[in-house]
Amino acid sequence: MTPYWDAFTDEFGDLAGLHFEEVLEAFFYYTHGEKEKSEDILFKARTSVKNRNVTRRIVLDEDISNALDIIKENLKYRLHKQGPGAFSSPHETYGVLYEEVYELLDAMKNNDSTEFLKELSDIAVAAIFGIASITK
Repeated sequence: MTPYWDAFTDEFGDLAGLHFEEVLEAFFYYTHGEKEKSEDILFKARTSVKNRNVTRRIVLDEDISNALDIIKENLKYRLHKQGPGAFSSPHETYGVLYEEVYELLDAMKNNDSTEFLKELSDIAVAAIFGIASITK
């Protein structure tokens, strides 16, 4: 995936069974130099897993299709609102993604699933636009 993710999983081991939000938050702090905070988050997450039954629903093709439709609509909106101009540099792409991840964490902390979904879509759009901006 990325060198950061590889280092993160090498250091913290198996993340199976943990809530996505907990892993995302720990990874965010890890990539921003706050290893202790990541350790605390993962320790609490692993402790709580022992006390809950974790079941995951199966993601169907229809679910993927619906997610892509949401992303396509968000991409169309972004192009209409901001125009087709590419990101000027990888730094701009990073800045946009960084802001969106912070907004995602806020939505998570506020337990706002609607806003969380919106921010996930914004991250996907920023990533797609970033890739499109640097590919030739």
